[in-house]
Amino acid sequence: ALGRNEWLKRLPWPSATAIIPTRDRPELLPRALRSIVAQDYPGHVEPIVVFDGCEPTEIDLDLPENRSLRVLTNTRTPGLAGNRNTGYLAATGDYVGSCDDDDEWLPTKLSRQIALLESRPDASIAATGMLVSYHDQDIPRLAPAHDLTLKDFLDSRYAEVHSSALLMNRRRLLDEIGLFDEKLPGSYGEDYEILIRGARCGPVVCVPDALTKVYFHDQS
Repeated sequence: ALGRNEWLKRLPWPSATAIIPTRDRPELLPRALRSIVAQDYPGHVEPIVVFDGCEPTEIDLDLPENRSLRVLTNTRTPGLAGNRNTGYLAATGDYVGSCDDDDEWLPTKLSRQIALLESRPDASIAATGMLVSYHDQDIPRLAPAHDLTLKDFLDSRYAEVHSSALLMNRRRLLDEIGLFDEKLPGSYGEDYEILIRGARCGPVVCVPDALTKVYFHDQS
């Protein structure tokens, strides 16, 4: 497999879409959005903000080269699952992921995950480790360095494999894994459920380093 630096010199680069589900927290959005458009990944990156059960607010964001921004309203089941699915169905990227409106992607997240998925066509989903930010403390929680199988997820939730860290091939999500389950009450555990379905299609692979920053706070 190509090393990361060699891979980044390759043309053309796959495109990526980042879904940001949000509801009544406009003060949190700019941080999440800035972290996505500031990725060091040279391919096209498309953040899609999906408002759930509220009117979209104006977003003031400077877009660097090869970045675009779209704003949508959830037209499906209210809640996280329907919100994410609205974004995934509208996405144009070769790869798709989600970042909660109160979280951040650290600068190398996309480039390292896409390089991993490009080298592992058998993989269903890629994750990263996370940096848990709580009361001004940042606590790293590394993801497993080994492939995660269906048996692994049936044995353990693997809480360090967080929803804001997941990245998937869009066509594989739509054609094989399937969208998030909108029938789950309150969308509870929708990220765990899709990891189980993904693991039925192929291993979940991880960049162990903490490349996703997850904030724990009163509104989490």
